[in-house]
Amino acid sequence: MEGRRPMKDKRMTLVQHLEEVRRRLIWVAMAMGVATVVAWSYAPSLLEYLIRPVGRVVYLDVSEGFFIRLRLAAYMGAIFSFPVFLYHVLAFVLPALNRGERRSALVFLPVFLALFLVGLGFAWFIFFPFTVRFFLGFVQNGQAELILSADRYISFVLGFAVPFGFVFELPLITAVLSGLGLVSPRFLARQRKYAVLIIAVIAMVLTPPDVVSMIAMGLPMVVLYELGLLLAKLTWRRRGRVMRAG
Repeated sequence: MEGRRPMKDKRMTLVQHLEEVRRRLIWVAMAMGVATVVAWSYAPSLLEYLIRPVGRVVYLDVSEGFFIRLRLAAYMGAIFSFPVFLYHVLAFVLPALNRGERRSALVFLPVFLALFLVGLGFAWFIFFPFTVRFFLGFVQNGQAELILSADRYISFVLGFAVPFGFVFELPLITAVLSGLGLVSPRFLARQRKYAVLIIAVIAMVLTPPDVVSMIAMGLPMVVLYELGLLLAKLTWRRRGRVMRAG
């Protein structure tokens, strides 16, 4: 029946649940490890691609090249192995959900990954080139030579792009909270001015310490908040129809 949980899940003790979590985490860790090893071969190509906007970088430490390659391989390994993580999350959660909750979970997690990747692409292809041109404009005047540390540059790139991936989850999270009845569209609309203030603080914390990066993240977050408000209205209405039908 729709609202009942499988008896198999009810019979599982806390220890059995913890054992299953441990087993699944081991599989996820193994998948990430294998993906990182595979990505190790592609890390130099990724590094070459990332430094194109600035032309060249320099290594300031004998071990810097190794750790940069390891970091890039780990990032790629995490992205490549995410479907395995997604599978184990679903395999663990779905048996305890009813039919409607399963449908929602099967939609939520893939959309979560898609929005994260869209956020990365948005940061790299749209905002990052503008940010780089802005800062290079202050040093490309013939009076000084710009020497970029490879480690600091890669940290800047990842620190700029990765937070965008999580920021783009805002509409989905808002829609989920509204669908669960935890927040209403009216509440979100009334709290808009406070949301803008919180967005400014988040942008200041998550981005490199410069105004351009803060604005580059803050403005899309405001747009995403408004999109989340729109989705919240849709899910709120759907929730109301389901409750009236029940």
